[in-house]
Amino acid sequence: MASGAAAGVAATFNAPIAGAAFAWEVVVGRLRSDALVILAASVVAGAVVRGQLGSAPAFSVPAYDPAGVAELPFFLLLGGLFGWAASRHVRALYRTEDLFGAWRFPGDLKPAVGGLLAGMVLWWFPAVYGAEFAAVESALAGQLSGPRLAGLFAAAFIANCATLGSGGSGGVFGPALYLGAMLGGACGPLAHALMSASPAGPGFHALIGAAAFFAASAKAPLTAVLLLLEMTHDYRILPPLLAAAVGSVWVSHRLSRFSIYTLKLHRAGVPPWKREQARPVAG
Repeated sequence: MASGAAAGVAATFNAPIAGAAFAWEVVVGRLRSDALVILAASVVAGAVVRGQLGSAPAFSVPAYDPAGVAELPFFLLLGGLFGWAASRHVRALYRTEDLFGAWRFPGDLKPAVGGLLAGMVLWWFPAVYGAEFAAVESALAGQLSGPRLAGLFAAAFIANCATLGSGGSGGVFGPALYLGAMLGGACGPLAHALMSASPAGPGFHALIGAAAFFAASAKAPLTAVLLLLEMTHDYRILPPLLAAAVGSVWVSHRLSRFSIYTLKLHRAGVPPWKREQARPVAG
């Protein structure tokens, strides 16, 4: 299962190292002796995708000027905002699931109701539909205004909760990146106003926001950092990226010790990572 998760992330985002890190941090929970199998699955998936589609990253990231050292405290605080928002998203998602679970209504029809709610959102915000990559690339390119980005964040927030909370399928990896990019881009104009000398534009804040929001949701900062490095092929973003990831995960840990993945296991009474019992040695 961990190898499949690694291969899926590697193939989707053309990021084999981040795929392996995701499986170790989220699915396995710790490094084990079979870590090489996970790494091999991720590398093979990445190699196949690059052989078929080329080595281009999942998102077309525009040129940008890296943030200066003086801006790192700001990105740390900005990461805290992403951590709080990600925790609210996780809480709202499971609260919606509880509401649908307690509703006296035919279970097979509940996903249809969730789909109806999501469809009403998509009527006004069609950019939320599908793989969402086009809207993320527009945010990274700075082509969307602050109010538009804030609206897309709210729309994706509601649509994702309605879809998953009702029992439908919509994923959490891609939506977390989308929500973070929209929120980061919406904060970009405010950040530029507060730091007029900053060379970073809204697109750069959307880039950092995507990683920080996912890091807080999944409690997987290593995966988030590696994913952005593989997606941009630019190590200049590492200082602000690390600052935002640290701030987001710290705040999210203060609000909940469970990630968007492990909270479901906790609510079901299943330990997220059950230690293997020692096997008796054959005598």
